[in-house]
Amino acid sequence: MGDIEVREFNQKKGAEMAGYLIAELNVTDQELFAEFATKIVELVKDYDGRYLVRGGETEVIEGDWDPQRVVVIEFDSYARVQEVVRSAEYKELAEIRSKSSTSSTIIVDGVLFYGLVRPNLHPRRLLLQAINHVSVHVFPAAIAALDGDLFDYVGYGHWDV
Repeated sequence: MGDIEVREFNQKKGAEMAGYLIAELNVTDQELFAEFATKIVELVKDYDGRYLVRGGETEVIEGDWDPQRVVVIEFDSYARVQEVVRSAEYKELAEIRSKSSTSSTIIVDGVLFYGLVRPNLHPRRLLLQAINHVSVHVFPAAIAALDGDLFDYVGYGHWDV
């Protein structure tokens, strides 16, 4: 299933893909950047964002990109991250950031795979959707591959039941 098919499938199911803000920063003024960092954390919380990456160690695998600091923030939807970056509060903080660092920032639309949801949902709901995914997509293929002889396969100790 290609990206466009996955997006269409998820939209039909009413699933909303997460939106992400990704930033590369090279801090030039630590003191001013500390002010920005404190305030941006609060703004991210106000918009229900979640930090996935926040300045951890990086390693260049290919190319000449060598960021000092990388930040990845997940929001509930692409529309939500657009709302954040267009807000007056964000624009005010972006000015502080630009005075205290050089940076590149993008927002990107996430994708769900076969209707599975983000793990920030209630664990029972996530489990039910995972079970549904397995029962709809995995088990029929497994049973077909075994010529429908699932019980013999289980009986030989291939699966713990």
